[in-house]
Amino acid sequence: MSIQKNKIAAAAMLLAFFFSSCLKEKYDGGRVQPTHSTGAVPKVVELTLTATSNDNFYLLAVDNSDNDTTINFVPVTLATSEKAATDIHVSVVLDGTLIDEYNTAHGTAYEAPPTGKYTILNAEVAIPAGSNTGFLKVKFKPSDFIGHDYAFGLKIASIKEPGYTISGNLSSGVAAITIKNKYDGIYNAVGNFVHPNPDFTGSYDTEWSCATSGETSVAFQLNVTVLFGVIITFTVDEATNLVTLGRVGGTLDPYDPALNYYDPATRTFHYNFGYSGGTRTCVGTATYTGPR
Repeated sequence: MSIQKNKIAAAAMLLAFFFSSCLKEKYDGGRVQPTHSTGAVPKVVELTLTATSNDNFYLLAVDNSDNDTTINFVPVTLATSEKAATDIHVSVVLDGTLIDEYNTAHGTAYEAPPTGKYTILNAEVAIPAGSNTGFLKVKFKPSDFIGHDYAFGLKIASIKEPGYTISGNLSSGVAAITIKNKYDGIYNAVGNFVHPNPDFTGSYDTEWSCATSGETSVAFQLNVTVLFGVIITFTVDEATNLVTLGRVGGTLDPYDPALNYYDPATRTFHYNFGYSGGTRTCVGTATYTGPR
C-alpha cells in the first residue's frame, strides 16, 4: 500500500505545462538561460516539464479507458522569443536511471512500464516551423496502467539541425502517468468523528480528494475535524456496491460490511469505521462534487 501513498503524494504534485514565450533570463526554480553581451543568442532546446522545480517532473492524469489512447505527453521546446524558422528534429531517448534517481530523492516508487504496454510514436520529435513546441506522443491503453506507478525517464540525445543547443539543466526529466477510475474525484464528506482528544471530536463538513489507487479503489487523507496523517482506501465491489475499507501503513478495527457501501445513483460513499482499538471512529457520507 506504500506505493499508493506515494501516488497520492505525487498526485498533489500535478503541475501545468509551461511554454517558454520569451528569452528573458529565467531565475524561477534556478532556470537560468545564458545571454551574451556580444555574439548570437543561443538557441536552446529543452524538455519543459515544470516551471517551478529543478526536478523537471511531470504527472499526467488520464481518464480510464479500454481503448488505445494517444496523448501529447511531453513538450520539447525551443526556448527563444522567435518561432522556429524551419522544422527542428529533436531525438528523445529513454533513461531508466532518471527514475531511480527521482525515487531516491523523493521516496517514491515509480517504475518504467513494460515495453509491451505502450508505444512511443515519435522518438524524433519535430518542433514545426512557425512554432516553439513539439510533443513526444505516446500511445497506450489507460486500463493497463491502473494500479501502477508508471513513469518515463526521458532525455534529449541530439538535435538534427545545426545551430541549436541542448539545455544544460532541462535536458532530461521524469514524466509519470496516473489513471483516474470513475470513483476518482473531489467529494463532500459530512459526518461525525470521535477521538480521545475532545477538541478533535465532533461533526464535520469537509472536502476529500480521492485519488485512484486501483481499478475500483480510491485513497484519501482523512480530513475530518482536523487534517490527520491517516490515509484511507475505499474499494468498491461493483457486483454488490459494498465497499472494502483499508488504511495505508496501518490497520482498521473490524467493521460491519453492510454499513459501508457505494450508491451509484448519487455517487455517494456511505462509511462507518474505526481504528486504534475503537478509540477513533468515523461515520458519514462522501458525495462526488467534481473531478480533481
